[in-house]
Amino acid sequence: MAKLEEALSPRWEPDRWRGRRWRSGAASGPSLQVRFGHLRRLPGDYQGERHIEITHCLPDQKGQKWVEFSEVPGPPPNPAPQAPGLARYLDVVFVPPKPSATMPAPATQLAHLPDTRADGDLP
Repeated sequence: MAKLEEALSPRWEPDRWRGRRWRSGAASGPSLQVRFGHLRRLPGDYQGERHIEITHCLPDQKGQKWVEFSEVPGPPPNPAPQAPGLARYLDVVFVPPKPSATMPAPATQLAHLPDTRADGDLP
């Protein structure tokens, strides 16, 4: 997690500061925070426009922020302008697979597989 946050944060460029005074009290850029969450999808038969919203803030797990994301019908709202000092968020959304009518459940798939063992493989 720390590597991801480090890779996405603005980097300090020493060449950029060469010949300038370094001020220890200078304000740093906005922090980058990572949020994790599972997505609650709209019904499979929904055909219209959709967007994702945070519906619940969950308790932190091992120092990581967790939320619940939900698909919501309609276009996304216009985002408010980002204030310069506020934290930026990187959302990691875990999406469950869509159920498919053509793909049977894994338990029923095994029952329909042909027996490929040779006669010598039997216990």
